[in-house]
Amino acid sequence: MAVDPQHLTNVIVSNDDTYTYFTFPGGLNGCDDLVIKIAGDLTVLLPEGGGAGGAGSGKYGETPSGLINGSNKDFTTAAGYVANTLMVYLNGLRQKRVDDYTETSSTTFQLVNAPPSGTTLTVDYMQPSPA
Repeated sequence: MAVDPQHLTNVIVSNDDTYTYFTFPGGLNGCDDLVIKIAGDLTVLLPEGGGAGGAGSGKYGETPSGLINGSNKDFTTAAGYVANTLMVYLNGLRQKRVDDYTETSSTTFQLVNAPPSGTTLTVDYMQPSPA
């Protein structure tokens, strides 16, 4: 599926080998970001508008660096991310920003509770657009 981001307003569109992702920062009524993941063909009719929320490409299912040992809470992404686009998953379950983790810089975040050994930690995020 191909989507021209110039026709989107405050929506981040990205693709990987299997899915197209639509991320709506701020979600519905100011809640967490809303992400729609679509496999296969889809025709999307979008209103005319400008920009794609100031973000570039997306990273999905990345394993951040940092020890998972029951005491470490600090983790680092492989690349910088746009503020408020980081999504953290523990054993496949999405965590809530602020309640479960905090973005501490453009490449680091801190979990509220250290994950025990054997936990799977992955992240999704949008990278900044090239200058």
